Amino acid sequence: MNRKDFVKHSALGLGSLTLISSLASCEEESDKKNEVIEKSSKIIEASSIALPPKVSELFGSRGHRLHHSLWHGLRDFWDRSDKVSELAKKEITKLNWNPPRPALQWQRGGWTPLTLNGSGIDFLFMHREMIFEFDNAMKKEGEDPDIGWILIPEPGLYPEFEVPPVWELPENLKWLQRRFASVKTDDFYWSRIRWWDREFHDHSYLRTLTLGQLGSLMETSVHNDMHMRWASQPYDPVTGEAIPMGRDEIDIDVKWDSVKYDFLGETYSSHVHPIFWRLHKWVDNIIDEWYKAHETIHKGEIEKIEVNGITWYKSSKWIEVDNPWSAPSPHAHHDIETMEKVSGILFPKNEGILKDTKRSVDTKPMTWF
Repeated sequence: MNRKDFVKHSALGLGSLTLISSLASCEEESDKKNEVIEKSSKIIEASSIALPPKVSELFGSRGHRLHHSLWHGLRDFWDRSDKVSELAKKEITKLNWNPPRPALQWQRGGWTPLTLNGSGIDFLFMHREMIFEFDNAMKKEGEDPDIGWILIPEPGLYPEFEVPPVWELPENLKWLQRRFASVKTDDFYWSRIRWWDREFHDHSYLRTLTLGQLGSLMETSVHNDMHMRWASQPYDPVTGEAIPMGRDEIDIDVKWDSVKYDFLGETYSSHVHPIFWRLHKWVDNIIDEWYKAHETIHKGEIEKIEVNGITWYKSSKWIEVDNPWSAPSPHAHHDIETMEKVSGILFPKNEGILKDTKRSVDTKPMTWF
């Protein structure tokens, strides 16, 4: 979506709310007025940002879900001995799913991004591949795929992108509850998200970064926090029961492949949610900004190439690797049987996040952002 359409759609949404508010003001009871406004907001959201059903079904398919979950889980936790044992690594390597570049390291009492090994390139490339497939799927349905955010939405300005409320997490994750609640506030937007939005569009900053550094820094800051900021309370797609942490990471029952399960907060389901494509296109556009920033000062130092049909960049002093990793092979995400085996190794049944409340306080699902 371009800037003109973004403003136009937002204005239509605000206009609808104004009209409904005027009608509701005639009601004698204030609770009825609030109910009308709440319902109207849901209508606006459903009509203005929903994906075509066939596009939702494509990315909600088992192959896409397993691939996205494994890709993130493997590179995020490959170097965590408390999560992935040496035996598990050997078994995963036999199946050719070992990540060439882990994304995180333990440092100063917490897990921090590996910014110098090129893992950020894998992050940017894998999602650009997803966007390429998304664009083709949207065009096939006669829809405009250009729906990315130009500016990360300001609080209260765009009803269709209103931030969902926080919900209660399990007792052993109260530390995470506090962080989760903070990410959804207006203050967090103005103090952090708007700052990131400007920083990652600042050419004087972008031209100091390698592509791997850019990807790693974006993934572990604004990207992860946008996922959780716009995440809504997840529900069991069959029973409708509220599930505070979403699907247990060890559970790959086919029921979770329902398009109803589009929880933005975890990797098995986030790409089924329409917000996913808005925020990831925002991220992807910064790759182009990064290239333009370097061209003004380091003209000719970055050479464009094609990798698996995707426009990319040749390895140089600014690009750590030119063989980005998104899967063992271009068609690996169609090999459901192998991915199910890898998932069983990476997420063993005795390690489910909801099964054990005695684990250390840093415990959270490996599939959460």
